[in-house]
Amino acid sequence: YAKSFLDKIKPFYELTNLPTKHDFDTVVDFYKSKYYRNLPIVDIASKLTAHLLTSYHSKSLKPSDQMDIKFLSAYIPITHLVICDASMKDSCKKLGFTKYYGTEIYSISDHKAILQYMKNIY
Repeated sequence: YAKSFLDKIKPFYELTNLPTKHDFDTVVDFYKSKYYRNLPIVDIASKLTAHLLTSYHSKSLKPSDQMDIKFLSAYIPITHLVICDASMKDSCKKLGFTKYYGTEIYSISDHKAILQYMKNIY
């Protein structure tokens, strides 16, 4: 994987005019590091993708799942409340995102709980 990754980004590196090979190596090292993997957007996306592929014995994700993963990865770390479909809600709760990020995650069928949450804000 790492070799193909490097082959893919080398043309980009050449266009960026980074002054030295060291700069390129530093960028690659960051992408290989625990710091990159622990970024919330990367953490959530990778865990959700792995969960969906392994839990449902699927060989690929539906396009709607891919969009949900992008949405949830971006918004779970920065919002108090997220509304998504029931299967994504269940996956997020199983993965512990509600506790770790402090975000309430509901599906649209939880409309009473959502309204109660909203009332409690005010």
